[in-house]
Amino acid sequence: NYREYEQDLTSFSLAESYKQERNQFNAKVAISRSTTLGNSFETGELVRLNVPVIARSLNGGVTRLLSENLTASTSADWSETRYGNVLGVQSQDYDRDKFALSASYKDSEHSNWTLSSYQDSFAQIDGRNITTLGGAVSRYQAFGETWTATASLGRRKTQVEGKNITGERFAQDNYGRVMTLAIQRRLELGAMGLNASQDLSARADGIIEDSKRLEFFWRTAISPRLDVNFKSAVIDRTPILVAFYTDRRTTSNYNVSGNMRYLIAPSVSFDVSGRWTRRLIEEPGSTTQAEGSAISIGLHWKM
Repeated sequence: NYREYEQDLTSFSLAESYKQERNQFNAKVAISRSTTLGNSFETGELVRLNVPVIARSLNGGVTRLLSENLTASTSADWSETRYGNVLGVQSQDYDRDKFALSASYKDSEHSNWTLSSYQDSFAQIDGRNITTLGGAVSRYQAFGETWTATASLGRRKTQVEGKNITGERFAQDNYGRVMTLAIQRRLELGAMGLNASQDLSARADGIIEDSKRLEFFWRTAISPRLDVNFKSAVIDRTPILVAFYTDRRTTSNYNVSGNMRYLIAPSVSFDVSGRWTRRLIEEPGSTTQAEGSAISIGLHWKM
C-alpha cells in the first residue's frame, strides 16, 4: 500500500480518427496508474485509505451521415479497474463494458434532436453483476451566438445479480430516471454555465450509486499564456438496491475547485489547482460530516 499522502499519477493513451466523406471512425486505448488519494482530488471524494489503482480502457465508435440532416452512430467501450489489495479484500475491483446507439436529426441550423439507447454492464470480482439498459431523448438549441442549451430525459432498468449476505444467489431489478441539462454562455475569452444530471456512477469501492449532480463552471483566458478555471458542485449519491448492500450510507458532497494554467512553451505548461470539499454522510441512525482540502502543483508536457 502507498504511504498516507503519496500520489502516483501516470497515464498513457493512443487515439486515432479516420474520416471519409460520409463515415468517421474513432478508436482509443488508454492505461493509467494512480492512487485513490490522487483520484479524489479530481472527484472531490474524501479518502480513508490511499491505495494504488490501475485502469485500462479500450473505446471505439463509428458515425455515419445518412442524409444532409440525419446522422447515426454507434460506440463500444471496455474498461477494467483494479485497486490495491487492502487486508485481502478485492470486492471493489470491477470490469465495465458499454454499448450505445444513437440517431441525430438536425431540424435547423441551430438545433437538433437525438434519440439514444445503451447497455452498461459492471462485473465485479466478487461475482456481482450489474447491467443497465437505458434510453433517452435529447434536444440541443442555440440562442444567438452566445447561449446554448442541451437537455435530455430518459429511463433506465438496472438488474443486480449476485449473492446476498447469507450467500444465497438472487437477482433484483431497479428502475430510475436518466437526466441531463446543460446551459452555457460563451464569453469573449471563455465560457460559463450550469450543468445538472442524474445517472448511475461507480464509487471508489465498486458500489453502484444513483448520482445527482448540480454544477456551475467559469473559465477565462487572462492572457494568451494564462487561463483560469473555477467550478463548484453539489453531488448526492445513494446506493441502488440498498437491501442488497450492507453499506447503506447516502452522501452529499459540496465541492469548490479552481485551476490556473500557464503556458511556458507550445508543448509545456505549469498549473496550480486547489479544491475544498465538505461531505455529509447519512446512515441508519447516524449522520457524520467531514471536510477536506488539497493543493496540487503540476508540470505538463506533450510529446
